[in-house]
Amino acid sequence: MTRLQAGPRLIEASEAVGLQLNDIGYESALPIIELKGPKIGARRETLPLPKSARVDAYLRQLAELQAHLNSAKLTEAGSGNFRIHTSCRVVSRSFLDGSLERGGRLNGSAFWLCLPKEQRRANLRISGEPIAEVDIRAAVPAIAYAYVGQSPDGDPYALPQAPDIPRDAVKKVMMQMFWSEISSRSRLPDEARLMIPDAYTAKHVYSRIRERNAPIASLLGRSDPLGAKLMWFESEIIMEATLRCYTAGIHALPLHDALLVPASAAEHAKEILQAAFVDRMRKTPEVTIERF
Repeated sequence: MTRLQAGPRLIEASEAVGLQLNDIGYESALPIIELKGPKIGARRETLPLPKSARVDAYLRQLAELQAHLNSAKLTEAGSGNFRIHTSCRVVSRSFLDGSLERGGRLNGSAFWLCLPKEQRRANLRISGEPIAEVDIRAAVPAIAYAYVGQSPDGDPYALPQAPDIPRDAVKKVMMQMFWSEISSRSRLPDEARLMIPDAYTAKHVYSRIRERNAPIASLLGRSDPLGAKLMWFESEIIMEATLRCYTAGIHALPLHDALLVPASAAEHAKEILQAAFVDRMRKTPEVTIERF
């Protein structure tokens, strides 16, 4: 990281005009869209962006979002020694598998995307208020169900036929099943394996998840994994919902499957997020609110 230190003349000039630290910002670079190829080993090759109306539309949308984010009223509570660099707000989108309809999740240097959850909840203020997280419950499975024209019956991550398998473990395994082919040789993700009782083999766990989520069983563990496609739907929903929030006068920060908003605007943001999901997927998701 490059650090710049003000010299005596700059300090003197700043004091003369009453310049404060909060007055200092930056002019962000143009929004970035990145197109990656198929995953080979642990890497993806960066591909040239095609010249197309789709790319132009994505760039306009990202520029609009960036302008809103740059003007959002974001501050920190200032408790403890942890500092939030609220001036870091640049976002980008990364598409996968050489397709502009796969991936697309927001990334970049925007501070809230990598801010530890505990710090985000305790110290971030939007429009001077504590935040609320407005979240699509079990977003990826919910999108998968909608993809086949259905809605989940309860929590897709809960396994009534195996109640001793923790929800977090099921979530990790389902993500593996959305993102990779599952065969007789497949192993559970290491983190999930540590949480799951030894009595359950990988085959047992995969089978229980497919039984619990029978309507989308054919989407799990496919030879042509659907994970990147589901991520694209998720990213489109969050992008649209965030822009609608600003149109409604709500300063919002997009996360992967959620929005961060002022606590007082949580109910309105919930309606907006649900509507964006319905417009894209034609099904109504369960959206939760956590206030802090």
